[in-house]
Amino acid sequence: MEYPPLSLNIDSAHYLVAVSMRSKLSTAHSSTQCHTPRPDIKQLKSAEVAREYAQQLEVALPSDNEVGATTIDNDWSNIRSAKGSTAQAALGVQVPNRGND
Repeated sequence: MEYPPLSLNIDSAHYLVAVSMRSKLSTAHSSTQCHTPRPDIKQLKSAEVAREYAQQLEVALPSDNEVGATTIDNDWSNIRSAKGSTAQAALGVQVPNRGND
């Protein structure tokens, strides 16, 4: 039996192969992630709560002497953690909406 020469001839002895692939993103890690609780900023409308938050934030923020003593990344990290911990302590945690209740 003689085969035709290799080319793009449809009558060749080779089978045409087609592959259809679909990719999906894994959701294994997304269900175990812990989200940072958001502070309830609506409470800042009250003057008393806003004043208390400002006082606590002033105490928690690093002083001018401490800011230049370390790297800029460390300074921003200290400011971020002071802001977050003060907001959570003074304002509480916002209750998330879970769909149509």
